[in-house]
Amino acid sequence: LFIILNYKNRVLDIQNTLYQPFAYIHTIFYKYDLLENNKLTKTGTGMIEKIKDYYDIDLTEDEELIKNLQIHLMGLKNRIEHNTFLNNPLIADIRTHFPIMYDISIFFAVKIQEFFDTRLQEGEIGYLTLHFMGAVERLNSKIHKKIVVISPIGEAVNEYIRKRLSSV
Repeated sequence: LFIILNYKNRVLDIQNTLYQPFAYIHTIFYKYDLLENNKLTKTGTGMIEKIKDYYDIDLTEDEELIKNLQIHLMGLKNRIEHNTFLNNPLIADIRTHFPIMYDISIFFAVKIQEFFDTRLQEGEIGYLTLHFMGAVERLNSKIHKKIVVISPIGEAVNEYIRKRLSSV
C-alpha cells in the first residue's frame, strides 16, 4: 500500500502494512500528546534493549522496527481508549511455528501492559510478533558469511557449489 499525502507543504511517503498509514495519518491530524508519546517511545526502546540482553538478539539499530512499533503502539493507545482490539487470524500459526518470536512479544507486551494499565489481547501480541519477525529477518539479511570452497573435482563443480551457496 502506497500513500503520498501532502500536509502543510510536507510530502509524506507512507508504505507499510494496511493499518500503519492510517495510524500515522491519525497522529498527524489528532496530534497525540507528545510527552506521553515520548514516554511510550522510551519504554519501547528500553524493552528492545532488554530483548538484546535477555534473548541475545540485537534489534537496537533497526530503525524500521522502532518506527513500526511506535506506529503500532499509537494505534494501540487509540484502540484501548475505544475498547476495540485487533483480531489476528494467524495467532495459532504464529504460536506454533514461531514460539521464540512469540515469547519475545510476550516479554515486550508485559511492559506495554504496565504502561497502558491494561491487558493486551492475544491478537495484539501476535501483531507485535510479526513486527519482531520482520526485524529478525532484516537482521539476518545483513549477515554475510564467507565460505571457502576447495574441491579437486574442477571449476565447473566449484561454480555450481558457489551458486547454490549464494542462493541460501
